Amino acid sequence: MQWWVAVLASAAVLQTVLASKILFLAPISSRSHKNFYMAIINILADDNNQVTLVTPIKPSKERNNVREVVLTGVDLLDRVPNMFTGHKMSAPLALLSVTPVLCSDALGKEEVQNLLKEDFDLVLLSVAMSDCFLSLIYQMKVPFVYVYPAGLMGPVSSMTGNPRFPSYDASPILAYKHPMTFMQRAISTLSEVLGDFLMSYVAA
Repeated sequence: MQWWVAVLASAAVLQTVLASKILFLAPISSRSHKNFYMAIINILADDNNQVTLVTPIKPSKERNNVREVVLTGVDLLDRVPNMFTGHKMSAPLALLSVTPVLCSDALGKEEVQNLLKEDFDLVLLSVAMSDCFLSLIYQMKVPFVYVYPAGLMGPVSSMTGNPRFPSYDASPILAYKHPMTFMQRAISTLSEVLGDFLMSYVAA
């Protein structure tokens, strides 16, 4: 009689896992971001999930279980100056001004609007410059997860509701090492506040 208990317990614990349809939204991302995202996508696809990726970058090769929706006219390289040849602040400042336009343009694309006709189980959303796509997710009524290759820094912590303490945990961009001086702590904190302000009021 004890083996029946084991069978019933196993049946209660084991669940059949079915493949999911996952939408990965990275409409305004750089090539380096896409490289990071592809590692996640490949793992999901290898696990037999159907992944649809929205990106401005053409695929280098076709993959099983991955469909790429390539958006034209929203590539960052067409709108942002090269950081390596110009002033180091020219690209970030240009990003702030073009982000709302690029996001709106990407959201208005027919290929993106057609995604509303499909059913998805989950949406992965790139945090970088994709705020306007929250409206698409809201219409789909599915759970979503923020994805960001640079980790928890700047406005990302505010957007995700995950507190950060820049006076102790410096931004990776600043490259400060522990223990930080008072001046480094102040700069780290002010850079975080400035980043939040720019994302909330300038690039929104």
